[in-house]
Amino acid sequence: MKSSVLVLFILACSCSSPVARPKFGSTAPANKPVSEDSGDSIDKSNGAVKDDPGRTCAPLDNACFALKFSETDKCTMQFSSEQDGVRLLTNDEIKNSLNQSLGMDFTSPLKQLPRRNQGTKFDNALLKSSVSQNLVDNWLDISAVVAASFLSNPAASAKYITCSEVTKVCSDQIVSKLGSALWRGPVSSQDLDTYFKVFGSAKDFKEAALRTLTVILIDPRFLYKLDLQSNANQISAYELASRMSYFILRSAPDQTLLSKAADGSLFRPEVRKAEIARLSARPEAELAFRDFMNEWLMLTNIDNLQIAGETIDPAAKRKDVLDKLSKTIFIGQKDVRSAFGKDDENVFVMPGLLGSLSASAITSPVKRGIYFSSRILCRQVPPPPGNAGAFKAETLKADATPRERLKVHEDNASCAVCHSTVDPIGLGLETYDALGRTRTEYADSKKVIEADGAMRLDGKDISFTDASQLLKAIGSSEDLPACLTVTLFEYALGSLPVSVNACELSSIQRKFQGDGYQWKSLVESIIESPSFSRKVAQ
Repeated sequence: MKSSVLVLFILACSCSSPVARPKFGSTAPANKPVSEDSGDSIDKSNGAVKDDPGRTCAPLDNACFALKFSETDKCTMQFSSEQDGVRLLTNDEIKNSLNQSLGMDFTSPLKQLPRRNQGTKFDNALLKSSVSQNLVDNWLDISAVVAASFLSNPAASAKYITCSEVTKVCSDQIVSKLGSALWRGPVSSQDLDTYFKVFGSAKDFKEAALRTLTVILIDPRFLYKLDLQSNANQISAYELASRMSYFILRSAPDQTLLSKAADGSLFRPEVRKAEIARLSARPEAELAFRDFMNEWLMLTNIDNLQIAGETIDPAAKRKDVLDKLSKTIFIGQKDVRSAFGKDDENVFVMPGLLGSLSASAITSPVKRGIYFSSRILCRQVPPPPGNAGAFKAETLKADATPRERLKVHEDNASCAVCHSTVDPIGLGLETYDALGRTRTEYADSKKVIEADGAMRLDGKDISFTDASQLLKAIGSSEDLPACLTVTLFEYALGSLPVSVNACELSSIQRKFQGDGYQWKSLVESIIESPSFSRKVAQ
């Protein structure tokens, strides 16, 4: 079965429409306003939004951009020069899409899908290399199991299968309905002819239906987020529907959203806004929000929290953090900073998160500092130089505190350039132990913990006397929601922003700020940004 299916898979691939490779991004100078002629704004003819062509872009250089358009300081967010690649559905997106489209729970067979680690911040990132043979082999087997399970369930299959003959008419009916649902777009007459070769070669209807659905499932149009409807620089209405649904729900678009794509009304701003609100009200939207927070804040690290002599329930601790985030940000629609210390509701001090940033029972100021710098404030922290090594024991006292140990970084210029930013944050959090519990002294040396320090926030140098002040400052800063803007933008598009996105990001950030940093405002603004509707080179 496997070899024949693989041949059919290749056949299906070869029959797909060609995909254009438009250049993504602008060659205009950084300080030149984005104009209609540059190709970087969405065409008004289809109703999509444009950035303000009269506003000057934020300052740019090869690796940085000023997210705070009112300041001259440049953050150290890394940019790529071009966005290209393809987006393979994540394991969760495959499961959610099948469950919704076919009306069944396929959690069990999908457990056989191998875990994927691309080495990227998010699991939905653009792929720049081929998928593994292990994934291909597993998906071939799983597709056949999913197809057989669906076809043996009359309650689920009756929606799509209303005939039982091995004929062209029956084949067209099945492929049209299942293909449209699973490929998230229209099925062409060429598709119908191609799939009848699969359907019509079977010895009976049962085999014909099984073969056909299996091949539909391994078609690239199901597994990848592709747009094959046009060769234009802008995506089709069907791809816009898919992007919106996977962004908000991590699942395929439902029939209501697809109908808006079919009649073209999804290109109208008022229709998009209504659909964003409708999708955001579905239960799956909160689950998708929790998935994003789980990846952004690296909460899965809590699962590995083990400290000798301590009774810990990592899963419960991670759930507590996610519950707090959901209640405050997604359900409550409060200022997103409220969950991070602005209003004393600080998820960072909840048991588990700070503990996951420790080295066993010992805190790690460097690890914590890097986490807050890179993940929470979007400050690029490059890897240590090749000659970096462990501290020399003979240069330190046996009871040296972490602050005394890290002071050696000040004597090495190559170390100081990064550690001068990272270490103050990590040392400021030393009054929280490896489990996130407050303390005033080190258990081994009994030395009093010095948690005072200074750092740069919102373009200014600020000082703090303890961890509480530090977290309050970070949680109340404009830098945190600015970083969230960039991070959610990256999550929505599948890759780091490119330089042409600077104007859009500034617009999104201003709208986010003006709306009181509400989550729903940020989601809507990203969907309404030009890049969300721009085709990616594939």
